[in-house]
Amino acid sequence: MEVPSEYAAMKNGLEERIRSLENEKAKIITEIAGLKENIETFKLQRRAKSLEGEVSGLRAEKTAFEGELARVMREDELLTEPAPGTTDSQQIPAQPN
Repeated sequence: MEVPSEYAAMKNGLEERIRSLENEKAKIITEIAGLKENIETFKLQRRAKSLEGEVSGLRAEKTAFEGELARVMREDELLTEPAPGTTDSQQIPAQPN
């Protein structure tokens, strides 16, 4: 009756192999989750860097427009101020652009 003992040994070997494969499966699933997280983190970093560049460019553009507005306003003030020795009625009208 050696047949039952052979089956018992085969069963034990298969159970051990199944446990080993289940452990490896769990480890791989955990590693995959970590890799996905790393990928998402790098994508977010790339997006943040891109947005920082866009915001920086927009800030520079805003500053340029603010400077241009200030210059235009100063020019307008110079054109609408009465010249020395003139009255308001003798003032030169501002020229439309």
